[in-house]
Amino acid sequence: MRYWRSINRWKRYRIGELNKTMADFREISIRGRFSYSLKCLADFMDHFSVKNELTDVILEQYALFTNVPDLGNWHERCNEYSPEFYSRYRQNDALECKYIPMQTATAINHYFKHIPKDLYDLYQLTFDIGIEHLYSRVSGDETIRSLEQVFEIMERNQVKLPDFEMIEFTSINDCRGWGKEFVWKNIWI
Repeated sequence: MRYWRSINRWKRYRIGELNKTMADFREISIRGRFSYSLKCLADFMDHFSVKNELTDVILEQYALFTNVPDLGNWHERCNEYSPEFYSRYRQNDALECKYIPMQTATAINHYFKHIPKDLYDLYQLTFDIGIEHLYSRVSGDETIRSLEQVFEIMERNQVKLPDFEMIEFTSINDCRGWGKEFVWKNIWI
């Protein structure tokens, strides 16, 4: 079970060239918030030079969230790329994966067991933003709280936050809060 302190609406974060508060992210769709968190994760890995072929595979699976029409199907498949999925397995346990080849799943399991806590948390927080309201109405501050935790990790590790303007086009008023579909790589690369 996770415990969050209340959202500090007035704390300012240096995002690109702007100072933004968490309240500014309330107008951004869930896909936009997820996309922003995923960009933070990618920038964190770039900052510490920890990207490799395996992390690219995981990031590609996460990025599908922004442009798939069936988010339930994305959740089912992408769950096998989330840290929480592997948390129930020890290093040499037999893995029970439905969508990932066993060799890849074993590599991911090993990877998640050996990364720093902040990186592990960024993966899980990003995944959580994607599934938070998946089977219910978009309401509440759950994704904002997760995004705030992402910001705190980035700030603590002195990693610059991405530009807010890249996700301003996504609106919480589109598609019942989910926002319109877009290709993640098209806006961040």
